[in-house]
Amino acid sequence: MRRTGWVKVAFGTWLALAALSTTWMAGPAEAAGPDPTAAGRIGSGFRTGHASKPSAAPAAKVGAHGAAAPHVKPALPARKSGFLPVKAARTVPGRYIVKLKRSDSPARTNSLARTNVRGTATGLATRFGGRLGHVYDTAFGGFSAGMSEQQARRLAADPAVEYVRPVRYGRLDGSESTQRDPQNWGLDRIDQTSLPLSSSYTRDDSRGDDWHMYVIDTGVDGYHDDFTFGSGDDDSRVNRFGFNSTTDDPIESGLADDEDGHGTLVAGIAAGTYSGVNKKVQVTGVKVLNDQPATEEQIIEGITWVAQDSRRYPHSVANMSMSFPADPQGQDPIDDAVTDAVAKGVTFVVSAGNDNDDACKLTPARNPAVITVSATTRTDARLADANYGKCVDLFAPGDRISGPVARVKATNGASNEYRTGTGTSFAAPLVTGAVPFLDIPDGQVTPGKVRSVLLANATKGAVGNAGEDSPNNLLYMGRATRPRMCTAGARKLVTPPVKYLVQTRKFAEYAHSNDGWTGGDGTYALDHVTGHSKLWIFSDTFLPPAYPDETRPRTAPFINNSIVEEGGLNGFVTHHGGTAGAPNAIVPADANGDWYWAGAPNRRWTSPTSNYLQIVYQRYHRFGTGLWDWGWSGNTVATFSDDLSHPDSVTDIPSGEGIAWGTAILDYFQSGDGYLYVYGVEDHHTGDPGDPEAVYKYLHIARVRGSDLRGKDWEYLDASGDWMTAERFSARQYDTDTGGHIPVSNEFSLTNTGTGLELVTQDTSQAFSGEIKLYTPCSPSGPFSGKTDIYKTTEGGPWGDYGNGNLFTYNAKVVAVQDNSDNTTTLTIAYNLNSLEPDDVYRNITWYQPRFIQATIKK
Repeated sequence: MRRTGWVKVAFGTWLALAALSTTWMAGPAEAAGPDPTAAGRIGSGFRTGHASKPSAAPAAKVGAHGAAAPHVKPALPARKSGFLPVKAARTVPGRYIVKLKRSDSPARTNSLARTNVRGTATGLATRFGGRLGHVYDTAFGGFSAGMSEQQARRLAADPAVEYVRPVRYGRLDGSESTQRDPQNWGLDRIDQTSLPLSSSYTRDDSRGDDWHMYVIDTGVDGYHDDFTFGSGDDDSRVNRFGFNSTTDDPIESGLADDEDGHGTLVAGIAAGTYSGVNKKVQVTGVKVLNDQPATEEQIIEGITWVAQDSRRYPHSVANMSMSFPADPQGQDPIDDAVTDAVAKGVTFVVSAGNDNDDACKLTPARNPAVITVSATTRTDARLADANYGKCVDLFAPGDRISGPVARVKATNGASNEYRTGTGTSFAAPLVTGAVPFLDIPDGQVTPGKVRSVLLANATKGAVGNAGEDSPNNLLYMGRATRPRMCTAGARKLVTPPVKYLVQTRKFAEYAHSNDGWTGGDGTYALDHVTGHSKLWIFSDTFLPPAYPDETRPRTAPFINNSIVEEGGLNGFVTHHGGTAGAPNAIVPADANGDWYWAGAPNRRWTSPTSNYLQIVYQRYHRFGTGLWDWGWSGNTVATFSDDLSHPDSVTDIPSGEGIAWGTAILDYFQSGDGYLYVYGVEDHHTGDPGDPEAVYKYLHIARVRGSDLRGKDWEYLDASGDWMTAERFSARQYDTDTGGHIPVSNEFSLTNTGTGLELVTQDTSQAFSGEIKLYTPCSPSGPFSGKTDIYKTTEGGPWGDYGNGNLFTYNAKVVAVQDNSDNTTTLTIAYNLNSLEPDDVYRNITWYQPRFIQATIKK
């Protein structure tokens, strides 16, 4: 699993720390004498930390936990300019597509002004002796024209033109056969995660009221009973006045009647009352093909019209069950038009094609901005002719999928006849129909978000013979969640929280003793480990020397994980690997250079009175030489006996879905129900800067019977509150009061106290917020509600305690609990301090040491 080292900031903003310090590098840090900078796990739960390279400071490890790296399509080929010949496709003689250059103005809105496009197109067509055809002024930014190749080549050299290429013919991606039984097995398949079929289809009709659907195809027969409910034409959910780019007649151009039947079948599978996924969404037909071969210029005009018309609706999804051969060496007009329409907020779902070949050879299937769908059979095998590869996003049923027959193709013009279609053409509309049902909060709907949620919800590993490089994702509508009604209620602060200076000073004084630890991040804590006093679990750690003036030299040893033991005759003792002269991490980097950062600790009970220490460590690795080419690669657990400098074993634990397990643990003793509860964070990002939820962190819950994290019987809480044995069913957990996600940080705590269970975390809904929140679950598995504002840290930012705008705090968690006689509970909460400025952690060693507060709460 690959996770990049970019700073993840709330609401889709990506901040490159490289802009702050070009000297930061990322990677493992085990050798003495690195040039480290700000370490820790960044504010509001963003991973940050050290990595060592000689003569270079490491990057903050920010947001590196969590989700499996999202499926990423290959980028489109590098753009070319001039006249672009077409070698591998049928072209329309004497017809050319012209793409105009865009303005470089920062104020541009991803398209040329409409008046400029039309005026420029008219002028260029006239100047070069062409006949102006379609003008694409909303998406694409260009036009089509009739002219000779010689004229087209001269036009391509004009400074206002980016490229000119011949118009190609396209194709539909499926075949059809007639049946009168409207039952659609595809609906039965997409509402469950495994076979056999259940002979039912369940959906959540409470969602999707603010969506509109476009079917870019051969038109749609809105008079079919599947759209009119069999009760008359006035009740049809198909807009009678769509768009028709296959005619120049001004009246016909507003009518999208279907003369072929393909578009009606596609629309019915997506939105038919009887055969469709979505039985209430409104549909507009966009006719770009008829019973003649489709041309590129007609399709681009349809896409452009959708981009313009979609402004009338809050959210829009468009289905395109067609394809063109793509130019492997350069850009493509269809790609450009679709990319512009997606940038305007329209989600595009497209078919992968039916060549039993790489979908990356087709457009728009290869476009990273769209959702590309391949097809499966009733046995979940890839359809024999369905395309595959990296450009496929997911699969959906595509073998004999039932839908309405356009009256022009029906027996005696009947409006109640159905047929089946086979191919990716008929898999794509199942996905299109599912889009409005997705659980995406208001204000956060973007095409990138739609794609990421579809992929997150998809059933993993179900498709047989998915094809080389294909992501094994099968469309899943999502189980209807059974509400869990328990509400524990919010906690009340008895008095305002106070800084717990005693513990803060203990660590500062220990650092100045130069006996071990001088600074670090992580700051988990665990009491009552047999044979040991209180244990503090750190990730990145500085070792001596530390100077009286609060500085440290650049040569100070630096390791990726350590344990500090507090108490007993020696006060503090630092445990690390290696030797005093050549210190190393307790869990050192492996032979591949992968390194380990600490998660939560656990007590492995061997008897009612005896236990040993376990610590979860997340593994990270480099996958390139770039500044941010490093990421999370798995979860492990280290098991100790008496020697805390050397674990007895380091064992892999579940890592298949990219969830960073062990960000918090409720151990066997605290849960009281025979299970050890393991909490994980899914670091979700789409790479879409316009997606408000592009960098959200989601809470997941697992449990293990007994007290040993190495147990084989892990179970995962799914969306319905059931425990499943496959990690892929692990579901995001939500705040039952608001319905929104719980913005956990990459390290938090869930603790059993005298007032009940308390989840304490730094709020990651805002970057570097410093807000510490408490949630109250009714059980170790939730539900979670009663959010309570605990504290806002004061050290970070230009108006903080130190007046340093580079300082920030992150990853708050409970490290001690005191139950009081008056039925209140005092929580000691630790959080980390760090800086974005590389020199700060050398200039002031206390800026890389934990801080503590105490908060007393009651029910």
